[in-house]
Amino acid sequence: LIVTYVFVGVVPVFLILLLVLIGSYIIFGQVADYLITTELDRRSDSLSAAADTLTQVPADVLDERVEETGSRLAKRFPQIEILVTRGEERFRSPDGSKLEAPSQTWGDYAGLVERNGAHFEFAHKKREGTEVTLLSPVTPDILSTMVPGMADVRLIDLRAGGATHADPRGAAGNVATLRVDGANPDPNIRPGLHLPPKVDRLDYEITW
Repeated sequence: LIVTYVFVGVVPVFLILLLVLIGSYIIFGQVADYLITTELDRRSDSLSAAADTLTQVPADVLDERVEETGSRLAKRFPQIEILVTRGEERFRSPDGSKLEAPSQTWGDYAGLVERNGAHFEFAHKKREGTEVTLLSPVTPDILSTMVPGMADVRLIDLRAGGATHADPRGAAGNVATLRVDGANPDPNIRPGLHLPPKVDRLDYEITW
């Protein structure tokens, strides 16, 4: 009789709870992924719009507009660099930037790029003899604060190799990118530095 009660009462409840947990894990992960991806798309659109605007600025005020655009975008894109090439002239923000335009095979683009093991938000526009390039490093701090209270977010390279540190722009301060072994990812890749405090004992950190 006890065995019957276990199979009739306990096992179905356990299976229902297990399905709820698995379903919640999948749904919450997909929602977090959607929110972060959507915000990255918005940021890419913002960089693309700024680049497109700079291609249309008159030559006599272009230097001023580049500096103004760099100051405005720096609030949302820390360490952003801008390069505008028109004829033989080059306009940069900030002044000490060493940013170079991509190869001539590049057309209009806005989104994430990887260079020398580091990730960046990038926008590139060409219009009537004017070429605009914007580059901003993507760090775990930026990714984790795009959607406040959401998660601790990192870009993980699952190709074989150890942790790498690179500075492809040649600027001061390295941009760190974590690279883990694809066959056995490091379980500590998300230290949870940007997660809000636990609400209660049932509030667990979930890695997805």
